Amino acid sequence: MEYPNPETETLVNWVKEKFSRLQQEKNARTLSLLDIGTGCGLLPITLGKELPIETTAVDLSERALEVAQENAKLNNAEVDFIQGDVLKWTSLPKQFDIIVSNPPYILEKSRKDVPRNFLDYEPPVALYVKDEDPMLFNRKIAELAKES
Repeated sequence: MEYPNPETETLVNWVKEKFSRLQQEKNARTLSLLDIGTGCGLLPITLGKELPIETTAVDLSERALEVAQENAKLNNAEVDFIQGDVLKWTSLPKQFDIIVSNPPYILEKSRKDVPRNFLDYEPPVALYVKDEDPMLFNRKIAELAKES
């Protein structure tokens, strides 16, 4: 597992804060969560251990999913893993109560400005988005979430 960056900690805390309210609104003991672009699985593993939540995680990278599965095993966390390219999805595999993601966010033209050691922890596919369409992932996730 990696050490969470401040943004990841903020996201985990935000989900935990909103969880009870959403649980009451849906009149459900257990909710479902989808993590898009899970990487090492930090979000679904952490949230799955701290909340009564069914977690599903998707990533494009087979290697990332292998690492995430190993992390889930080491942490005794139940997570359903899916390998896939969400940009090609026309719908979600099922309905989810919560969708989280840390999609690629650095413009291709900024590659030269990214510190070399940063790339030691993140593969390029997890970092860079096309200059012409920087909101590509966010837009697709919002489109898929509308259905859920």
